[in-house]
Amino acid sequence: MRRHILFLILLILAGAFLRFYGIQFGLPYLYHPDEPVAVHETLRMAAGGLRSDYTFHPHFFNYLLLFVYGAYYGIERVLGHLYTIEDFKALFINDPTPFYLLGRVFSASLGVATIPLLYKTGEKIYGKTEGLLAAFFLTFSFLHISNAHYLKLTMAETFFVILTFFFMIKVIQKGRWRDALSAGFFGGIALATNYNAGLIIPFVFLAQILRRDRAGLPFHQRIFEKKIFVSFLTVILGFCMTSPLLLFNVGSFFKTFQRMTGFFGHSSAIGTVPLSAGVNPLAYYVFSSLRYGIGIPLELLALAGILYVFFRAAKARRAEEICLVSFTLFYIFIFSRLKFSAHRYIVPALPFLLLSAAAFLASVVRIRPEGKKRTTLLWSAAALFVVFPARDACYHDWLITHKEDTRAQAGEWIEKNVPPGTGIAMENYVRVPAFEPPLLETAEESTYKLEKTLDAFKDRGKYRRLSLEKGISKRPRYRIIDLIEAPHLAPDYENYYDLQELAKRDVRYVILNHLYRRPFLDTTREKEKRKRFEEELKQHARLVKRFVPLKEGKAYRFINHESAITPFEGVLDFSRPGPELEIYELREI
Repeated sequence: MRRHILFLILLILAGAFLRFYGIQFGLPYLYHPDEPVAVHETLRMAAGGLRSDYTFHPHFFNYLLLFVYGAYYGIERVLGHLYTIEDFKALFINDPTPFYLLGRVFSASLGVATIPLLYKTGEKIYGKTEGLLAAFFLTFSFLHISNAHYLKLTMAETFFVILTFFFMIKVIQKGRWRDALSAGFFGGIALATNYNAGLIIPFVFLAQILRRDRAGLPFHQRIFEKKIFVSFLTVILGFCMTSPLLLFNVGSFFKTFQRMTGFFGHSSAIGTVPLSAGVNPLAYYVFSSLRYGIGIPLELLALAGILYVFFRAAKARRAEEICLVSFTLFYIFIFSRLKFSAHRYIVPALPFLLLSAAAFLASVVRIRPEGKKRTTLLWSAAALFVVFPARDACYHDWLITHKEDTRAQAGEWIEKNVPPGTGIAMENYVRVPAFEPPLLETAEESTYKLEKTLDAFKDRGKYRRLSLEKGISKRPRYRIIDLIEAPHLAPDYENYYDLQELAKRDVRYVILNHLYRRPFLDTTREKEKRKRFEEELKQHARLVKRFVPLKEGKAYRFINHESAITPFEGVLDFSRPGPELEIYELREI
């Protein structure tokens, strides 16, 4: 076996270990607010004849997930564990752990598959050394590893973007029909996975224009060529074949795009929740996502790599590098203009940044004469660049596997010390209480909130219904009062941080979450209201318990909801996962 193939296999195994270890974190509780969206929508499509009115994301990932669940159902039925679809539904209601775990395994598998795919792409553009270096960097990228633990679109869209780019390079180099069709088709699949991934599609056509076999032709002859037109058709074909339900809901589909145009602007958000002061998204990606996701040394190498590829492309006009640098910069530019910032948004651009870093590092080391010393120097330098992200990734996986989450700690304390049926006020998130203790509501409370929740926000309604159906659970139930001001969800219900109203509803305990001190309140009025409420609470209530995830003497680097799911920024500062929670017992008001 050739040495580079053996090394690639070792990288794949190492990548699989880092992405699968700790993948069961939090279950059976749901600590990621977006995971239930994917699972519930997939199961709703299964129950509704594959139809869906949800258009905020395309549906191809749901189809893939549906295939995974179908295989799971078939295996369970063959083994005699299930007999009917109703048994399958009851399994999900009583314990959704297998559904979320299977989805996470599927997502992580796509993350692992991206490693050899990036190697092949780098090999096509530069050679085996650069391909292996890029795969090596991606294998130990903390940003990629942490996102691979979630049942999200991120790994799937990144995989299909790289796959599309791989065939684009083949189009440039060989200009064959099969490569042109593949590039267009997988570009359509990338769009059907997530709208963000559709940013690769213009570069499918650019690759056709820059084909080597048409290098000497005038520009107008390169543009008006049948392969470009056919590529356009295959993009549409790939999208329609893998997300056909959107064709039956065109009105809602275009409304979604109209809504997305409102995402562009100057004000920004951390963790997809608006900030009143605003944070520059590009600065957030540079000083948070990449700084903590790949480490400062590798981030600087990637920046140098982008500049290196840019100047090489400008000087030599090498088509492959033109596509590489133009897509990377275009993708980052688009997401730096959004009002919302999240670590996962930059992940599809990460392999291209790392490939640029690999190209630059290899070019620098090649200054030395050929020989074993040059190879040793190259891989010694590469190892130094991944020390910090690999360390953070290993500690992150150990932490979420072996340390109890603050939400679970708070839930256990409440169920042990607070009588069932007691009124408890919490700052619930807009879909499911992912950032709060995993408490069960009383049947009356769930029914009331289910009726008040607007149809446009069915995710919370589905959570309420499932909570209501878990009637066989022996766990205690509580009257959960929502503190967050959310008139778009249930305009007749939310509490708006009012102690007098809490007293009328016979609330005995209030749980405050540090996340809501800044990022989750998008106006100055809301922030001032919560600040006044917290001050009044300290006067009329007693702090009975506090759960802190940080080590003693440490402070938060950034406050955002992604780090509350599992630690990210300054992960070594954490002693356990979860947000900071404070439980107050109200005195008589």
